Amino acid sequence: MKTVLKTDVVKKLTVFAEEFLLRNYQLTLTIPIEINGRLKRRMGRFHYTRDGKPLKIDLSKNLVEYNEFNIVKNVLVHELIHYALFVQNKPYTDGHPVFEQELKQHASSSTGTIKMAQNHYNYHCGCQETHRLQIKTGNKYLCTICGKRLVYSHEYQPKKYLHLK
Repeated sequence: MKTVLKTDVVKKLTVFAEEFLLRNYQLTLTIPIEINGRLKRRMGRFHYTRDGKPLKIDLSKNLVEYNEFNIVKNVLVHELIHYALFVQNKPYTDGHPVFEQELKQHASSSTGTIKMAQNHYNYHCGCQETHRLQIKTGNKYLCTICGKRLVYSHEYQPKKYLHLK
């Protein structure tokens, strides 16, 4: 993702986050929102220090690049609710009834209920079955059908919603 485009997206998400927190929790956003290319399975996460200070909110680069903005906002709202409850010293962990009630109130999704579109790598094997993995080093894996090693075929890219120029 290009740096200029990345900063524009972060600014847009930060403005949305500030408005959401002020409108719903009467809080200001005191931490940065960052796009993290290392998040592959998680869509986002809220960080805090060991001594109980909020640190940042990370959003997956794949989430931002390959998914509609409504899905990105849904994930951001989820992380903002973690942040808001954490700051208010209320239960903020996934699965806790207070947290889940806040998710329902703001029409945000629970953890594990959204499937994120992202890059995959296609592999084939001896039985010509196609396997799609999230990692490019799949040649150390075996086919579950024929037992032979997987061989890299090509990269699969879903439609990019965030068009890079």
